[in-house]
Amino acid sequence: MNKRRSFIFPTIIGTTIFYFIPLLMTFAYSMMKRKTKEVGVQNYIDLLNDKLFLLSFRHTMLFAIASIVVIVILGLVCASAMVEMSGVKQIVIFIVITQTAVMPSGLASYLWKILFSNSGFINRCLVASGLQVVDFNTGIAAWISLLILFVWKYIAYSFCLYVFALKRIPVEYHEVARMETSSWWQIFTKVTWQCLKPVTVLVILITSINVYKIYKEMYLIWGAYPSSDIYMLQHYFSNEFRIMNVDKMCTAAIFIILLSLLIICATAKLLEKINEKENI
Repeated sequence: MNKRRSFIFPTIIGTTIFYFIPLLMTFAYSMMKRKTKEVGVQNYIDLLNDKLFLLSFRHTMLFAIASIVVIVILGLVCASAMVEMSGVKQIVIFIVITQTAVMPSGLASYLWKILFSNSGFINRCLVASGLQVVDFNTGIAAWISLLILFVWKYIAYSFCLYVFALKRIPVEYHEVARMETSSWWQIFTKVTWQCLKPVTVLVILITSINVYKIYKEMYLIWGAYPSSDIYMLQHYFSNEFRIMNVDKMCTAAIFIILLSLLIICATAKLLEKINEKENI
């Protein structure tokens, strides 16, 4: 037993040094001005009045919600279609979708430029059809192109999770459901979806984390200062880091951590209530 515990100590030490201590230092700096003057919660008040932070925060939250919805629906649809296939088709679909997860950010951004730049494939097709060129660098067009890039690059995670979850559902569940009803929607909602709820929570969590990873592709496409329509939290942190505004970065980081914890706790409470209702 002591030998087993001895393996835990390096993990605890590493987590404390590289996570807990920096987190405490971040919280301390968020209550100070330029690391010297204590200002209490004034930094948080200033942050909530910072128009640039509020803009980036709103865009990031909207993009996260849109990404989660599309990733969950499209990942489940693709996984369901692949499970119904067999032989070579199943293998080909699995390889094509999962290969996007290991694609380098440089190649992904280059493919975006091939498709969505002003002289890209889509705009060439529009011009050839007698239509106007669409600027995918601003407005709703930039959002749509960024969402397509994100889903294409990160759908593999939800796809794999749903594939494995669907294959773990006992065949008897669906056989009994088909005896009671012929509606595929009722079978899905009362049998399939009930078994996929825990996996869906994991998909939402992974997608939320991946939202912050898309900054690499965004930086390669639009640089450090993109259009205000797609200005994200990652841009805010990056630009504040350039001028070494430590107190503002620390304040924003603690604010996002506390908000994330609040959302996680609310989600866990909601799932607990759902499970209680189902047990009743």
